[in-house]
Amino acid sequence: MNLAPSSTPPRAARRTSCLGTLVLVLVLWTFSVVALASYLVARSLIQRQVRFPWWAIFLAGLTLLAGEVVMFEVTGDGLPDLLRLHVHPWWLLLNGYRIGLTWPLLVFACQAPLSIPTGAMMGALSVARAERLAAGAEWSPYSQRQALVAEVHAVRQIARATRRHHEPTNPASTPGCASAAAASKW
Repeated sequence: MNLAPSSTPPRAARRTSCLGTLVLVLVLWTFSVVALASYLVARSLIQRQVRFPWWAIFLAGLTLLAGEVVMFEVTGDGLPDLLRLHVHPWWLLLNGYRIGLTWPLLVFACQAPLSIPTGAMMGALSVARAERLAAGAEWSPYSQRQALVAEVHAVRQIARATRRHHEPTNPASTPGCASAAAASKW
């Protein structure tokens, strides 16, 4: 008779909703193609690296966005100016500006200040949600990433601790070894 080994049952992990992901992609695409590209790049980079957690990327995007709003506030109306710059290419298109070879560059230049931080923050929140939904299931790539991050953190702590510890160059100079060496002479 074949029996399964007695172990705890694997934890169930929920997957992200396909409809929710589709809605997010459509909203980002409607907001800006640059935001959609930034979302995809940020999500991919957060999943593949172990140095920075998702919340650090989110805070970096939020800080960049706040800095841009402050900069636009100092030089003009702040957030309204930033939003006007974001929709400026489409205003030009509606008012007869002809699309040429420089059109994609104009769209990117006008929409990047608002779209890149927004896409990075959405990518970070997406990874955070997926990690929460993974619920620690061993088979989930998000749980595997969290375990790898914890392992790298532990290895770095050990490396830091051993770097601070210095072995004495002369073993006879340590108190325990000196008394042992003196005792062995007698």
